[in-house]
Amino acid sequence: STNETAFIIERSETISTKGFIKIGTVSSNKTSFTGTYLRTNKTYYYRVAASNDAGSSKYSNVVSVRPIATS
Repeated sequence: STNETAFIIERSETISTKGFIKIGTVSSNKTSFTGTYLRTNKTYYYRVAASNDAGSSKYSNVVSVRPIATS
């Protein structure tokens, strides 16, 4: 996107097509986001939308993440 002012980040803990809730917003120049309160060996689903004064874009493709324990 070229005219965004922010990105809206949503996560689902159930399936990749339902149950998404907004968990954060980052500025337009951000390229990363750190999730919190994640359990190891549980799958989470994320999607992102660009946002500006005119509204929001369609959502990105959904990506799944499964945190692993680190030592």
